[in-house]
Amino acid sequence: PDASLVSVEGYVTGFVSAANFMIDGQKVDASATTTVFRNGTAADLADGVKVQVEGTMAGTVLMASKVTFRLEAMSQNQLQFEAPLQAVDPAAGRITVLGQVIGVDPLTQFRDQSTAALRTLTLADLKVGDRLDVRAYGDAAGGLTASRVERTDADEKLVVKGPLDALQAMTQLTVIGVDVHTGSNTRYRDVLGNLIAQDVFFGLLQLPPAVPTRLRAQGVAGSGDVVDATRSTSTTGEVAIAN
Repeated sequence: PDASLVSVEGYVTGFVSAANFMIDGQKVDASATTTVFRNGTAADLADGVKVQVEGTMAGTVLMASKVTFRLEAMSQNQLQFEAPLQAVDPAAGRITVLGQVIGVDPLTQFRDQSTAALRTLTLADLKVGDRLDVRAYGDAAGGLTASRVERTDADEKLVVKGPLDALQAMTQLTVIGVDVHTGSNTRYRDVLGNLIAQDVFFGLLQLPPAVPTRLRAQGVAGSGDVVDATRSTSTTGEVAIAN
C-alpha cells in the first residue's frame, strides 16, 4: 500500500533516468532532491549496476529515500583471502589476514561455516587463529572493505585472489600485497583451468600500468605473510589466471 516502507536490492534494468528504472521488476524513482546516495551519485545509475534502494511506495512506484551502490559488485578488483585471522578490532571495525587490514561495514555479511555453527556471527565472536574466507573489494578511500566474512574449519591451505602487483620471474608473484613464492614444482593453470608450463604462464602475465592479470594462488604458510606455493614442503601449491 501507499507509504509502505520498502527495501529492494538487485541490478538496475530498463534504465531511462534517475526517475525511471527497474530493480527486479520493481519500478523505482530516485530523482527527489532529498534522496541520499551512498558510494556514488545519481550519475552512476545505469543498467547492470547493483544497488540497494530504500523508500516508500506511491502506487506501483518505489520512491527512493536512499540508494546504496554495492561497491563489491561494481569493483573490477574483487578479492579473496582464505587464511587464519591475525588480528581483530571490533571497535574500529577491521580484521587482519595475510598482513592485509580489511574493514567491515553495515553491509558486510557474516557466516559461520565452522563446526561451531553460530547462528549469528559477529566481529566480536572472531578470535585470532580462526580460519576465515574473506571476500573484499577496494573501497573509495583506497583501502579494503569486506563484503563477506565466513568462518570455516582449520586448514593449512592459504588462498589469495586478486590483481597482480609485481613479479620476480619464476620465483615470486605479489597479489594484492601478498607475496606468493613459486617454483618449478608449482602447478600453473591458464584461465580455462588447463595446466601449462611455468615459462608459458609467466609469459601471459601483465603488470600495471597495463590492466593487471588477476590470479588465484594457493599454498601453505611461508615466512612472515608469504604464501608458499612451491610444493617443496607440502602437496599444495598452485597459481591460476582468474576471471
